[in-house]
Order: sequence, then structure tokens, then C-alpha cells
Amino acid sequence: MKKQLLITAAAFGLLYTVNCTPEYNPSENASLQIEPIDSYRIEVPEASGLTYDSTTNTLLTVSDGDRDMVYRMTTDGMVLDSICLGNEDMDLEGICISPDGNSFWVVEEGARNIVEYDFLGRMLRQIHVDFTGSENSGLEGVAVDFQDSIIYTVNEKNPIVLFKLGFDGNILGQNNISIVGDMSGLAVAEDSLPFKLWAVSDQSGMIVTFDENLVPTGIEAPLNFQDAEGIAVKGDTIFIVTDNNMPTSELYRFKIVKIQSGG
Repeated sequence: MKKQLLITAAAFGLLYTVNCTPEYNPSENASLQIEPIDSYRIEVPEASGLTYDSTTNTLLTVSDGDRDMVYRMTTDGMVLDSICLGNEDMDLEGICISPDGNSFWVVEEGARNIVEYDFLGRMLRQIHVDFTGSENSGLEGVAVDFQDSIIYTVNEKNPIVLFKLGFDGNILGQNNISIVGDMSGLAVAEDSLPFKLWAVSDQSGMIVTFDENLVPTGIEAPLNFQDAEGIAVKGDTIFIVTDNNMPTSELYRFKIVKIQSGG
């Protein structure tokens, strides 16, 4: 079903990436030690959010520049297809795909909505997070624990607040976060990792992690760049997209080298 709406890479102009090797000096004192694999320029304006689709071994991202566009790309950054959700005022930020690959969840920053769509662009559900604040500092990421039917989202800043919701929209927990200057992307970890939730901070240039109760684990890693807007995790590989307000964005890949108890 989902292939009916997708535009092929050939029709899309075969927009490919430029490979480069990122400079990164991992800290030996970091509780989460990562090493760079590679980085790519991706033909997505202002990428904002990232998720890994295990059914196709691809990545999905949304565009803050295009406002209502979802892009699928390979794990090395080649854009394969795109989906227009048909509302230029959506202000999309985060994205998370379902395990069966048949639907995805996005957040609308200013409206503070979490919305699930199928790949025909049909809305399946909408959840509003009742939290007041600046429209430009609203919801910034979404990650779903499908096994336990839990949705995680975050208010970007002023204040930074992590939320834990049920599929019915009820807020099951929330926690004000002060360990970073903002939070811009979320991902749920695999069961084999010792914590539940990954996050990236644009302003602080960091990866931070939280347990299922929204408490920081102390397991974190510095990045050598800012503008991180989305994170996805596959096994021992971390994917991060950045937005520097250009017609293109960047995709970084890191390998997890070591995880030790946080302090």
C-alpha cells in the first residue's frame, strides 16, 4: 500500500549525496563513546527529525523548510522518494515510523500536535499536547515505544519538558530537563541497550539518554557540531541529521564504541 504514493528516485531527479569524512575526537571520559563512520550532504531543506525503517532499511526525515514534506532516503543519504502531506502551514519537526512500516508519526511544533499518517497521506489519529508556550519553541521530536504503547515527545525549550503519553493522548508523565540548552530530536532504543530514550540537543551539541521514567541516565556523548535536529539508532549505529538553514542538510553516521555507567 505505501508504495503507491512514493515517487521513485529517478522521477525525483536522483538527488544524491556528497560523501565526506567528519572530524571528531571522541572523549575518553564520555560515558557514551562514539566514532564517526561518514557524513553526507542530503538534498533535503532543513531536515528536522529522523527515524529508521527496518522493513526497508531506509531512513525517513521531515523538512522544516518545505513545511509539509516527508523524505525517504538510504542509510548513506540518497533521497529515494518524498510524500507531500498537503498543508504548507504544518511546521513539521519530528518523525517516527511504525514497526510494520505502514504508518508514521510526526509532530507539528507550534500547534503541539502529534499526528499519525499512512503512506497515502491519510490522517489516522491526532493527539494534542496541552502545554502553553512560544509556537517557535514547541514540540520538537517524537518517538514511540510500540511494545508498550507509549509515545514520547519533547517541548524544545523555555522550558524543556519531556512527555510520556498513552495512545489515547493521556499524559502519563512529564519531566523538566536542565542538562542541555534545548532538545531537538528523540528515538526509542532497542531492548538490548541499557536505557530507553535517546535525544539530541541542537544548542548543546550532545547526545543524551533517559530511562522509561524520563530521568537522565548520565550516559551521554558530546558532538563536534551543533544544529542536530534528529536521531535514529540501528544496533550499534547512530544516525543524526542537522539543519543549518541551507537548501541541503547533513546526515552523520556514528558507531557506538563503548557504553559505561553514567555519573
